Amino acid sequence: TTINNNNKTLYIDQAIEQIHQNAGPAYLEKFYSEEFGPPWLIHLRSVSDEDKVTVAHAKEEYAPLVYVRIWKCANNQVRFWMTGDLKASISASLPNNSTYQVFHMNKDKSKGYFHRIYSNALPKETSGAGKTVTNYHHREPCLVTAVRDPIEHFLSAYNEIEWVQKVHAKIPNVEIGTSFLSKELGSTERFHYFVWDMLQQSRIWRASPVLKHAFPMMRVLVPLDKFNLELSGYLPSLKNLSHTWPKFVAKTCPHSFPDSMVQENDPHHHQLPLVDMGDSSAGAHKSSGDPFGAYSAAKKARENGGPVVCALCIIHAYDYACWEDLPDGIPAICKEVYMSPSFRAIFDL
Repeated sequence: TTINNNNKTLYIDQAIEQIHQNAGPAYLEKFYSEEFGPPWLIHLRSVSDEDKVTVAHAKEEYAPLVYVRIWKCANNQVRFWMTGDLKASISASLPNNSTYQVFHMNKDKSKGYFHRIYSNALPKETSGAGKTVTNYHHREPCLVTAVRDPIEHFLSAYNEIEWVQKVHAKIPNVEIGTSFLSKELGSTERFHYFVWDMLQQSRIWRASPVLKHAFPMMRVLVPLDKFNLELSGYLPSLKNLSHTWPKFVAKTCPHSFPDSMVQENDPHHHQLPLVDMGDSSAGAHKSSGDPFGAYSAAKKARENGGPVVCALCIIHAYDYACWEDLPDGIPAICKEVYMSPSFRAIFDL
């Protein structure tokens, strides 16, 4: 999709005007700089560890595999893979007399553990009873995630939000920030209002975990940066994820697995299990079939172009800047927006 030359400047200026009018600093900080939830972790470590909540005592450590969650990017499937098939496969690969076990942690466990993993704050030496004991640092964690085209991510999130609202009515119909709820479900008009409502910086958008599905993917990078960390790698597409995710993890994080599963010099011939992406899998979303036409309406609105699509390009500019390896690159309509004098004036380019 591109913008008709006669309307190009008008559409971009209208989008920028809406954003300037509505998006304040408090909203933008929430929008761009928080996690989608605590990470999930798999770690193969020595059973002789004295402290079962930290990872400090094993001399021959495997690197903790940390999945940084992004909603609407196969988050459920990857989590179930880690704590199901992957954990079982690692356990099965260990000999009966192994001194190692597979440890996993999810959102229901202590956030303090993740803080220690992220900050690498474990002491190298501790003194007691007249002697010094060396507590070996764990290897640096291998942090991975999966992403998709940012605007496609937004459309998918919108579909999920509409499904949750229709089935569970999780979003209260407040005066500011939810005018889209008064429009016909499955219409492009309702999607347009959804985008403008998002920019109203209403408290409901900052507080609702349902609406957070639509927030940009790059927001997960900010908490990592606070600990001077960065992703070890990311998968830039969800296409054929059943095969591409295990292959990507094996290549990116070979030190997280026994040699019988992944060899550092030949990670392509790995023994990691496939990811279950079937419609009946535990991680499948019931919204994926577009039961209420919301996904189709959002896609149609994108194809039609106009100020709302220009606004989506501007909102996701950081996403397109951060995720450089997207297979389809930046959409043509967004390239036009980013080259416009109005957009460049925002960043004083």
